[in-house]
Amino acid sequence: MDGFGAKYECLFFEFMLNQLGIEESEVPKLCLDLYKEYGTTMAGLKVMGYEFDNDEFHEYVHGRLPYEKLKPDPILRNLLVSMPHRKIIFTNADKAHTTRALNRLGLEDCFEGIICFETLNPSSDSNTQILCKPSVEAFEAAIRIADIVDPRKTMFFDDSIRNIASAKATGLKTVFVGDSVLVPGADYALSSIHNIKEAIPDLWEDTKDEKLEPIVQQAAVATMIRRLNLGRRFYTALPRRAKDIMSNPDCRPAQLCLRVTYLIKFVGDLDTAAKYARLAVFTDIRSEATATTCQAIIGGMLQNKRLDDAYDLYDVFFNQCKLIPNSYCWNYIIESGFKQGIVDDVLGFHHRSIESGMVDDYPSKDTFRVLTKWLVHAGRLDQAEAMLRDRTVDRTTYPDHVAYNNLIRGFLDLGNLDKANLVLDEFKRLFLIALSETKDDLQHSKYENRVAFLMATFMEYWFKQGKQVEAMECYKRSVLSNRLLVCAETGNALLVVLLKYGEEKHAWALYHELLDKGNTNPDTIKIMIDECFDLGRFREAWETYNKAKAKNHFICDIYNITECCKHGSATYFFGVFSGGYIITRFCKNGMLSEARSVFLDSLADDFGYIDVNIFRTMIDAYVKAGRIDEAIEFSDKMIDSTLKEVSHLF
Repeated sequence: MDGFGAKYECLFFEFMLNQLGIEESEVPKLCLDLYKEYGTTMAGLKVMGYEFDNDEFHEYVHGRLPYEKLKPDPILRNLLVSMPHRKIIFTNADKAHTTRALNRLGLEDCFEGIICFETLNPSSDSNTQILCKPSVEAFEAAIRIADIVDPRKTMFFDDSIRNIASAKATGLKTVFVGDSVLVPGADYALSSIHNIKEAIPDLWEDTKDEKLEPIVQQAAVATMIRRLNLGRRFYTALPRRAKDIMSNPDCRPAQLCLRVTYLIKFVGDLDTAAKYARLAVFTDIRSEATATTCQAIIGGMLQNKRLDDAYDLYDVFFNQCKLIPNSYCWNYIIESGFKQGIVDDVLGFHHRSIESGMVDDYPSKDTFRVLTKWLVHAGRLDQAEAMLRDRTVDRTTYPDHVAYNNLIRGFLDLGNLDKANLVLDEFKRLFLIALSETKDDLQHSKYENRVAFLMATFMEYWFKQGKQVEAMECYKRSVLSNRLLVCAETGNALLVVLLKYGEEKHAWALYHELLDKGNTNPDTIKIMIDECFDLGRFREAWETYNKAKAKNHFICDIYNITECCKHGSATYFFGVFSGGYIITRFCKNGMLSEARSVFLDSLADDFGYIDVNIFRTMIDAYVKAGRIDEAIEFSDKMIDSTLKEVSHLF
């Protein structure tokens, strides 16, 4: 399907170049901008005034697609045939394309009907405005055409977040396909359409009452993962001694933490990492490094959607072996619960965690960032606001700009500008109160940057309304007029908004100022290099990398692990090469010499540990280019580098 999608994009670009006469340099960005604004680039082109025949467009683009790449899907066919309900296709594509795709997939007789481009746009006048998803009007029209009496008893499946939101607005039950994490407006989430029967078994049962409840992972967050296990798996079996896990075990807290972190971040071997992590139960139970080991493996499992394994490890560490977690461990569990939609259980766990007093720094700053983000996502803005209000009862507590930004963004997304301004004013008031109480010079220097960070969200709000003047006035007032020395975090937020809405001149000016002042981090450079790649300006991407490297910016992130002991603490630092995304993008665009240069820079300058996936990217790129000898060379380098790292850590 990847080749199919890539061919579609190429044909679309070709149509815009050859048939509409659009400048080649403008095509990628225009295509993306119109898609974001109007749902389809085709609809956006019509709004801009480009005149072309709809049928000729479909024939030019869809008619030349490599349909032979589509293979029959017998699994999906069996699911659809066995499902005892009406099934209708609703697509922005034309009927000819839809029919050919269904035939290639072996699904041509699985649907009662097709609502397609021609259905919603029957006019022979190709210059009229196009009706298509994600327009709510398009959904309302489709519901009428399909003769759906009660949308609440109809399920809509789509892989587009915007389409899901619009479908929900019309009353449809919604299923987001492509990720197991719920998105705004989704009642269900499937990582694959093939999982539908396991996730929504009601569709195959008698549905006389027609009531379907959202399906979520059965994580017993409310009781902190205390579950009955009939057959104990590897992670749940409680070891009696370290040698039961591995021979000749090394249980020193800091060394163990480094090994587990390395296996997760750079090797990607979660099972081996979990094996080492279980040695944590034999270390000093009050060591900070021990808690960090638990944090790393639980977070790694959750990030890779291995929820059961994460919860089993949590149970072994903190319930069975009574290790002391840190706030990050609890934050991971809270975020996982939110993603599954069990909001009330999560809040119950949060309040009980505070009452336990087990973790000194809980709730932490990051806790409130997670809580506000997901409460806003769940539509519970009043609860998010109440939590922030309770946190700053102490006059010496500084309000957190990221948590407040989550709340501001929530109100702006609802169109409530007045309430968003009140939240901004409250942030300023509380910050100044804390400043007057603490007399903290460092915080004083941060105040304007924190406000500018929040103003980036207001800028985006105005840009979305099509009010560029108001958006840039926010920027001028918070940054330019004050001659603000912008920090990396604030700069990144501003750069993203400026670039997204076409203010390239201001964005590059800000970036160069950040670079000259040394106020960048790896994300800053990534934002600008990605912008160059997205616009097809590959030479500029290469120059941006070299200029950043010349100033010693972004080359590596520094991680540290502290081993606490009776006589003080020893801190271990290790660098992590953070330029892997540059190598990947150069390889994807056939710029192998540039990718090689970045890669060799990382080895020569000893930037830090390198993810084995970066080696694999280089090897794959050279193999695809037919340069086998060089692929073997990189394979040898991977072995040498990995052996060096392993000998150092293990």
